[in-house]
Amino acid sequence: MLATILFALAVFVWLGNVLGVVGAGWRRARGDDRGFSCVPLLSILFATTAWFTGPGSLGAWVFAPAILDPATWTLLGALVCALLGKDNAPTGSE
Repeated sequence: MLATILFALAVFVWLGNVLGVVGAGWRRARGDDRGFSCVPLLSILFATTAWFTGPGSLGAWVFAPAILDPATWTLLGALVCALLGKDNAPTGSE
């Protein structure tokens, strides 16, 4: 039961991040510059906890929201950029 609740929370975090990214794209297309900040690691935390609390009940499906979450991919992209030394931060001398 607890694993199912945690899985549902991971799905809600994934859905919120996807809708936030889509909404930011729509706003940008209309000329609004407000972006969206994803919630990283939360879906991974919920999915991992759900897997540990009920590994046989849902199987590896609990990791599907964490894998599909745009926050996970953003976090992985930031890690790759940090490892490759790419600094895209503004310097203030524009």
